[in-house]
Amino acid sequence: KAASMTEPEMELAAAAVLVRQRRFGPFRAASADAGRLRRELGALARAGFSEEVSRRVLALSAEEAEALIARLKREAG
Repeated sequence: KAASMTEPEMELAAAAVLVRQRRFGPFRAASADAGRLRRELGALARAGFSEEVSRRVLALSAEEAEALIARLKREAG
C-alpha cells in the first residue's frame, strides 16, 4: 500500500480540485496575464489556501494536478 498523504500534500491536492473546477492554472485554456493570475490567487485565498499553496498549485502541470487529485480520492476511500 502506498504511503498516506501528508497534510501539505492533502492541502495541495484540495487546491488542485478547486483549480480544476474553476479552470485555473494548469486547466486554463489560455495563458494568464498578471490580472488573471491575481484573480486566481485571490479566489484561492478566499477559499482558505495560503499564497504558497496557491502559487504551487498554479505552477503544476495538468498531469501533476490530476495525479494529486486521484491520490486524494483514493485516500478518501
